[in-house]
Amino acid sequence: MKELLFEIGVEEIPSNLIPYGMKKMEELAVKLFKENRLEFEGVETYGTPRRLILYVPQLAEKQTPYSEEVTGPPKKISFDESGKLTQAGLKFAQAQGVSPGSLKVKTTPKGEYLCVLKKKKELQTGLLLKTVLPQIIQSLSFPKSMTWSPSKIRFVRPIRWMAALYGGKTIPFKLGEIKSGDSSYGHRFLAPKSFKAGKFASFEKQLRKQFVIIDPEERRTEIQKAAIEMGKSCGGKTEIREDILDQAVYMVEYPVVFRGGFEKAFLKLPKEIIINAMCEHQGYFPVLTPAGDQLLPWFVAVSNMKVPRMGIIQKGNERVLRSRLSDAQFYFESDLKIKLSDRVEGLKKVIYQEKLGTQFERSERIGKLCHWMAAQIRSGDESLSETARRAGLLSKADLLTGVVREFPKLQGIIGKEYALRQGEPAEMAHALVEQYLPRFAGDALPQTLLGKILSMADKMDAMTGAFEVNLLPTGSEDPYALRRQAAGLIHIMLTFDPSPFNVNDLISASRTHHIKHHLMTGPKPLTDFLKQRFAFILESKGYRSDIIQAVTSVEFKDLVLEQKRIDALARFCQNPMFNSLFIAYKRMNNIIPKGYRAGEGVKSDLMTVEEEKRLFKIVSEKKGLKDDLLKKHLYEKVLELFAEFREPLDQFFTAVMVNDPDPAVRENRLALVYECLDFFRSYADFSKIVTES
Repeated sequence: MKELLFEIGVEEIPSNLIPYGMKKMEELAVKLFKENRLEFEGVETYGTPRRLILYVPQLAEKQTPYSEEVTGPPKKISFDESGKLTQAGLKFAQAQGVSPGSLKVKTTPKGEYLCVLKKKKELQTGLLLKTVLPQIIQSLSFPKSMTWSPSKIRFVRPIRWMAALYGGKTIPFKLGEIKSGDSSYGHRFLAPKSFKAGKFASFEKQLRKQFVIIDPEERRTEIQKAAIEMGKSCGGKTEIREDILDQAVYMVEYPVVFRGGFEKAFLKLPKEIIINAMCEHQGYFPVLTPAGDQLLPWFVAVSNMKVPRMGIIQKGNERVLRSRLSDAQFYFESDLKIKLSDRVEGLKKVIYQEKLGTQFERSERIGKLCHWMAAQIRSGDESLSETARRAGLLSKADLLTGVVREFPKLQGIIGKEYALRQGEPAEMAHALVEQYLPRFAGDALPQTLLGKILSMADKMDAMTGAFEVNLLPTGSEDPYALRRQAAGLIHIMLTFDPSPFNVNDLISASRTHHIKHHLMTGPKPLTDFLKQRFAFILESKGYRSDIIQAVTSVEFKDLVLEQKRIDALARFCQNPMFNSLFIAYKRMNNIIPKGYRAGEGVKSDLMTVEEEKRLFKIVSEKKGLKDDLLKKHLYEKVLELFAEFREPLDQFFTAVMVNDPDPAVRENRLALVYECLDFFRSYADFSKIVTES
């Protein structure tokens, strides 16, 4: 076993693509080593903006032995009567490149056949790597790639060098105009000279001397540690945001952390504006007071340069931030001169979606839906309903503000800030920012009632509109983020207990405001979509998909109650007697013809067997109790009733022949079985449940 070191030197790779490239490089290497029968121990990848590195500490020096048994023609046509090979046998030997003496006869279930055991050549690793390493480069596909040079090589960025060494020796190959070698390069500006790469340990050490740290995790640790210390030196604490930290890690080869400052006068701006200017635009870390509730006029940044006078870099970054904050201050002060309510009319000129009209039309629809939802939650509270309607009407007004045009991610946040400063109710102002929650899986949900209403209305309107004009998600694409919208809606609806409205009512209310967009035959496609997303959410929490399907296929209205039903059924399925009850249910389900409907119901005077009389009695006695328990949502009690059917059903199927020769008796027994089946189906379609038996 020898070590493999493979470095691809490139022009600067975008920071977000480096982790992706490292992961894919490792996957490709493992795949190709296995395909080429090369044993290995450990595959490590490293990355900086200027290089992707593959390191394998132990890679076999040649392929593992491999033999393949090839079956040929049947024995009866491979040998003549004297036992000599026929033309069929000789041609098989010739085709396999072996001597006739190497052929064997093999007994198979189909008879005796000619066969040969062929040993594959064990090629040397050094020879194989001449093909494998170029394959890794050519197979590394990125979301965005470039082509360059006369040979039109395609890669994430133009390749400038390739260092390929196995056991300390160069693996020679050519890719376009670039030849592999044993040379690598240090930091582009701090130590640009080339050096000879040898073993990995010395290679890493030499790069470190030339201001390159190849391990992203080491860079991460250094940046985080230094940033925290910088915050302390400012009299506060650095807010380490993971997205900014990731960006910093993959934007530098040699991290140098420094601090900068800005004028205290800018602290009069909402802190969200300052943080957005720092983080989203510049990649800086904000510095907060020790309590973490206020900003300090400092920031922490990461540079890829180390110069004697870091003050020059500091001042340059301060100048850029000052310019961003000055623009923000101008827009903020200008925005405050116009009320949000006065901006709503301007939304008539802003297209929401070509088929779904303007943002003004959407705001009106959201407002009306908010009004309806508030009335369902607090019947008679006209104040809440009107505030909710106004929140919907103002929900998109901040799209027309200068700050949102300059800082798009502040949509909602700025709406809240302006609403508070312009005298709108505080609860409505908070709803303007909460309408976008949750923004991603695991994100916080709206905490205020008005925020929940506005968020649900916003998401419901987006989904209803998309479904009405057939802008549906496909398996791989979801341009209108409908899956995320559905997940957010469901998560919020699950916070209400009891639910103030069900899914069908919500869809109907939303469709009412989309009259001119109605192209669908009805609400079913959207209902089915929400049912799928509900199932997906519960499955991600560990619920069994078959139990979810069993419940939601019978009823899908109140999501809170659906989850409670599923919970109760999941526990009931663990009961030792469930399997036998399930088998009885399947027998009932199989006996009833497809599309069957009971006629005049069950007639007691046609019953001749005690077991059918007993079954009819329990169904008749328990039906009212079952319906009452379902209305009271006492699902455990309902399932306890089902358990009482196990013995009567077993005895019924043992003693009674349902398909009796007498048509009247047969129909009566089918009606009884159908009534029992309907008793169970009022809770769930048990046929969808998978059991071990």
